[in-house]
Amino acid sequence: MKGFLHQLAEHFYLTYGHNIHALTIIMPSKRAGAFFLKYLKSIAREPILTPKIVTINEVVESLSSIQRVDTLTLSFHLYRIYKEITQTDESFDSFYPWGTMLISDFDDIDKYLVDAKLLFTHIEDYKAVDQKFDFLTEEQKEFLAKFWRSFSLKRRTKMQERFEKTWNTLFEVYETFRRFLHEENMGYEGILYRDIADKIHNGALEAHFPGPVFVVGLNALNRCEIVLLNYLKDYHSASFFWDIHPDYIENSEHDAAFFLRRNMKMFPQDKKFEYRPLEDKNIEIVSVPSSIGQSQPVAGFVKQTLKEYAGKRGVRFDDIAIVLCDEDLLLPTIGAIPKVANQETLVNITMGFPMKITPVNSLVSLLMDLHRNIHTDARNIRLFYHKNVQRILNHQLVQMCDTEHAVQISNKIIQENKVYLHPSELQEGDFLKMLFSFHRDVMSFNTYLLQVLQTIFSKIKAKEESFVGMQEEFIFKAYKSIKRLGELLDENQKAQNFTISLPIYFKLLKQYLSQESLPFEGDPLEGVQVMGILETRLLDFEHLVVLSMNEGAMPKTSGGNSVIPYNLRRAFELPSVEEKCAIYSYYFYRLLQQPKSVQLVYNSTTDGMNNGERSRYLYQLQMQYGYALKESTITYDVGSMENKNIVVEKDAKVMQLLSDYIEGKRTLSPSALNGYIDCPMRFYFRYVAGVNPQDEVAEEVDARLFGNIFHKVMEDLYKPWLRQEVRKEMFEQLAKNDSKLDQVILNAFRKEYFKVENATLQGRNILVFEIVKKYVKKALWVDSKQAPITILGLEVRKQKAIPIFDGKHHIMIGGTIDRVDEVDGKLRIIDYKSGSVEFNFDNIPSLFDSEDLRRNKAALQTLIYGLVYERSSSITSRPISAGIYQIQALFKEPFVSIINSKEDGEIEDIGKQTPQLVSHLTQTFEILFNPEVPFVQTECTDKCSYCDYKQICRRE
Repeated sequence: MKGFLHQLAEHFYLTYGHNIHALTIIMPSKRAGAFFLKYLKSIAREPILTPKIVTINEVVESLSSIQRVDTLTLSFHLYRIYKEITQTDESFDSFYPWGTMLISDFDDIDKYLVDAKLLFTHIEDYKAVDQKFDFLTEEQKEFLAKFWRSFSLKRRTKMQERFEKTWNTLFEVYETFRRFLHEENMGYEGILYRDIADKIHNGALEAHFPGPVFVVGLNALNRCEIVLLNYLKDYHSASFFWDIHPDYIENSEHDAAFFLRRNMKMFPQDKKFEYRPLEDKNIEIVSVPSSIGQSQPVAGFVKQTLKEYAGKRGVRFDDIAIVLCDEDLLLPTIGAIPKVANQETLVNITMGFPMKITPVNSLVSLLMDLHRNIHTDARNIRLFYHKNVQRILNHQLVQMCDTEHAVQISNKIIQENKVYLHPSELQEGDFLKMLFSFHRDVMSFNTYLLQVLQTIFSKIKAKEESFVGMQEEFIFKAYKSIKRLGELLDENQKAQNFTISLPIYFKLLKQYLSQESLPFEGDPLEGVQVMGILETRLLDFEHLVVLSMNEGAMPKTSGGNSVIPYNLRRAFELPSVEEKCAIYSYYFYRLLQQPKSVQLVYNSTTDGMNNGERSRYLYQLQMQYGYALKESTITYDVGSMENKNIVVEKDAKVMQLLSDYIEGKRTLSPSALNGYIDCPMRFYFRYVAGVNPQDEVAEEVDARLFGNIFHKVMEDLYKPWLRQEVRKEMFEQLAKNDSKLDQVILNAFRKEYFKVENATLQGRNILVFEIVKKYVKKALWVDSKQAPITILGLEVRKQKAIPIFDGKHHIMIGGTIDRVDEVDGKLRIIDYKSGSVEFNFDNIPSLFDSEDLRRNKAALQTLIYGLVYERSSSITSRPISAGIYQIQALFKEPFVSIINSKEDGEIEDIGKQTPQLVSHLTQTFEILFNPEVPFVQTECTDKCSYCDYKQICRRE
């Protein structure tokens, strides 16, 4: 295979021989020049000096004395000029986004030699279109008139009025801005181009070349470039070579040659050179139902292609190319390239490693989020948000620098339920002290970032892990970018006496870092080439894979924002979306000219921003250009695997874990028993294997916390009355004592929710506070109706041994009883419940029925509390009733608290249920602790909906 550059190298060598060094060749990219020189070296039969190869941008920069500067510096100067002309007090923060659009538009105006005075003219009289714009075609005039026609309406919208007011100032802004830049000898790229064009028109340009000049493979030329190429043709006898298939030129409707048809009329190709594209090729369109999954066809394609060269020759630089229309696929693509004969395949990556996907960029983003989400409490104290803090503590670079303190603080945040944190709570060690500090202004934050990166760099440099060297490169690159940004901001803010806010700084920093990339080391003329679509200009390959052949990615349809409306851009022939699509069409179709085999891969799924639509070019290949195409679909068997039931045999190891229960060293709670009855596997995970659900910070008071707070309030209110008879008026007086209730409830919040002593209520928690208070008052009212009540115990811990296996072992069952009291000479076991509760149950056996979805767990828990209290109490002759205070039922009339058995009626005396209850407990325990009975999953999957272990069991 001989591609365009290879054939061109042969032409130049045969024509100029050893004098080829005198040539100057203008190409669209440096990489194209490297490929050309490689071909030239392979052709030359004697030592030669190579020709000079430059890009057209390099030619312009060498001929102009104006220095190109960055967009941010230009934005500062444009802001000052705009304020002076418009007399506005607009801040730089609000100006910057559209100020960058203005600079981009000014760049287009200059590159396309547009008369800015005419462009920014408001045409009210349609006749003026013919008079002032006689140089426009009828189509262009129609575009112009169509836009201004809407402004002739009697009633203009506020948006139109605002646009018109701004539009009328733009010519003066443009002229003043350009005049200032010329005086300072600096500018954007368009100024350099227009400077060269103006010099050519004035006969003032002096360009010197040592020999013949050749222009190779350009495509979309702006007007300044056309002026320059005409100059080179007239004064330096420049010759032109165009890389395009003849069929596209002859087809007037094919947009791949949209620009080249015009170019070739103005600059005819050197007739001595005839480009011969390869005609026969195999093209396959591959549909993949995944974005990242698109990298998988790469493995098979490359592996098959490498077999073709096995035993013949090595893989050359122009044999295989993988083109990424979406550069986010770089990492999965590299990972998909296979080894050959257990040897790593040589890969050359032309696009560089994007800074935006590096760990250091993610850390900088997290530090910006940390300051973006600062919370100010009721006392005007600034606090960090726990999620931002946790993400930073868990970041790999922070973990590498101080794992011990990071883990310690992270655990403490969860244990103490810290939603907002003061820096003093995070400053363990010098590194975290520096990391978690407040910075209110831009320069302070910029310095802070530099200190953080410098510290991380010095800490990880001492480590010996293989990936540290790469991290050092990332950190150093980010450090340089942030330092440069800080210098620009400091210099311009001082010079122009204004400041920018942190939010706009964050935006600038994000843009700065996203534009950076780190070049990969390696020989650019060796191995499989991985590149973006822009790097493919003039390059030809024998085998080609193109990924992300989706509409929106190829072509990229998201055009840049512009202050100049679409119709005006069309009228003045400024580039618009049509031209952009034509450029991508050229990139695509010229890529297909030489390869013998091509795979065009697209993502067929609809998710996020991807609509799953294949690129328009794939449809064109199928319907318009008669290529013989093969289509295939890669499918992934993502059907759920058959869920095999999990069974855990009670081997020696498991029985050893259960031994603490069997030997009475550990008490089995009613909650654990309920868990076992519902699902033995859930009991195993939680109480045997010790797989505890992951703790999280509760940002709001959920049902569990609400219940805990209510429990704590009732305990603290009744504790002074312990072992006393409480009369009706005492309950009523307490219910009216708002200051007492407020303090007790606040203390409960601090204990159960904030887990600190001095926390204050804010936001929704104030509402929750009032709801708790409402329920507490209602509970006091309910108790007053039953008074006098003697409080016998609060948060009473009781347990009782239940013999199993004919008394060989005893299982301790028990827990903490919320309240034990005496009313009318009867003892009551009271259990507070914040969730929904059923007071009725069929009979004792129903409480142990694992297949019953409505099994009354609360009743079983309360009966067990009554059992253990009865068996361990010195008062054994008096009946004990089982009661539940269901918080939500406090407002129902009549209030019901005693649980009820359909078989035996209200449980006024737990003693009557004791024999049957003990019997079923014994049976359940003998199954639970029987080595022959394994732990299995419940057959009723409805119970899995809210289980903490449903992911392990694959029952989501």
